[in-house]
Amino acid sequence: MTDARSEELTALALEILDTLVVIATPGWTELSVTIDRREGKAYAHSVVALEKQRRDARPELGLDLGEVRAALDEALGELDALLGRSELASLVLHRSSDEHVVVAALAGDGRILVEQTLDERFYPYRVYTEALFDAALAAATIDEGQRALSAEAQGHDDWEYDARTLELQLKKGVLPWRVYRAQVIATWAKESETLLWAWANEELPERSKSLSIAARDSTKSHAGLGALRRPHLPADEPFASALARLAAARVGAWAVYPAVYESGVIYLGVLRDQR
Repeated sequence: MTDARSEELTALALEILDTLVVIATPGWTELSVTIDRREGKAYAHSVVALEKQRRDARPELGLDLGEVRAALDEALGELDALLGRSELASLVLHRSSDEHVVVAALAGDGRILVEQTLDERFYPYRVYTEALFDAALAAATIDEGQRALSAEAQGHDDWEYDARTLELQLKKGVLPWRVYRAQVIATWAKESETLLWAWANEELPERSKSLSIAARDSTKSHAGLGALRRPHLPADEPFASALARLAAARVGAWAVYPAVYESGVIYLGVLRDQR
């Protein structure tokens, strides 16, 4: 197997695993994906957990499962084309831990066409992991401040943010009403449905990025949070909000203010105290 083909297989296995972590119930140790063909192209027909550890279904984090399923089908189509045999009939994934998964592509007669081990070396590059979802759901340290900010901001008409002075102004009418210190955590673009972390945004002044940089660097000891280390990633708005909240909570922000504008949202990590 050439190095280029091996790298492509690894990348596809990572994409497929990412989607299945979202789709499948948490706690699975083995997954079976049966593949259907329509007009000669491979699609996921069913995803079945053959073994499960005891674990509750995770609460909704705002991911669009239709888009995730479409991403799975796209990756399966690319895998099918790479194998070039039109024999791909199913996938079986064995997971001994969140960090270690073996992905096997099988023919209709059960033969293994290709097998890829995704161990701890690849864990930092994954986007969707059980560790990410657990951390996002556990980011409760920010809840009290979030409730307080919502109460204080109730009734404001508009916002203005100065990335040079790090001032977030909430306005009533045209007049400043409340002023907070804040830094940019991330931005979300409505048209492309993409989250861009502030640390990767070249248009922002450096001093407005330190919270985002700290959130990224905090993942060095928590490899399952690769989503915070990828410069940008596809995300619908609810999931983008969950990721921004997670990043802000990890670096001690008081709350997150979603500064909504015509083209998207700027997620601002608000620092106590109010001015």
